[in-house]
Amino acid sequence: MTIQRDDPERRPGSASILRMSVPELAQWSSVVHAFTGDCGPWETSIQRKMAFWNELAGPFGFEEPHVARLHQVHGAGVVEVNSGGDSGEGDALICRDPGVLLAIRTADCVPILVSNGSEVAAIHAGWRGLVAGVIEATLRQMVANECVAVVGPCISVEKYEVGEEVVNAMADCGVPHSVFLRRDMGAKPHVSLRAAAAWKLQQWGVQTAHLDHCTWSDSRFPSYRRNGPLSGRMISMIGLKC
Repeated sequence: MTIQRDDPERRPGSASILRMSVPELAQWSSVVHAFTGDCGPWETSIQRKMAFWNELAGPFGFEEPHVARLHQVHGAGVVEVNSGGDSGEGDALICRDPGVLLAIRTADCVPILVSNGSEVAAIHAGWRGLVAGVIEATLRQMVANECVAVVGPCISVEKYEVGEEVVNAMADCGVPHSVFLRRDMGAKPHVSLRAAAAWKLQQWGVQTAHLDHCTWSDSRFPSYRRNGPLSGRMISMIGLKC
């Protein structure tokens, strides 16, 4: 797919290290969105720095108080917001009001941005969230068949080796083996979170696109699998202009 903008790499810890937008969401003049590269470790100071969020949201005309964020727990909780700030616990945000920027953080898990021009949503979906139904729970609260979704950078099937319990859990939630499972890449199975997420979106009639970047292989992105607990985070964000 064509990336509308891919800024050059900059210093680690900067919200501007990489910023990408896609034409599927840019079709609406009312919608702003971006996927960033590695913004540095989340649990140190980024979550507390107003300057960080101003740098991240400023190019879209937003300031830190208008950025909605979650305490993400790898579940299926969906929070509908009409203002910025700490929005509690969950793994997806929905907004129908202009002037709020939704932000989720990932480091191998799947970030998904969704809109139909009058609603926006941001979804954090690791394998546990996919199995729990975070995508379905989000789309259930939107006019799904009018939506476009973009699956952002995440770990690729080549780098995502898992145990049989993950394979079984994903199959039990309805995703066909043929969609997500590869057994020809090593001693253990490999799964594609990207393909599973896209399949789930398409079952709801959502037009779906994706970015091919692998967070493990591309050093511009953070990867928990590659770097462990000290890994940084990328931020995916979407909102409606005032």
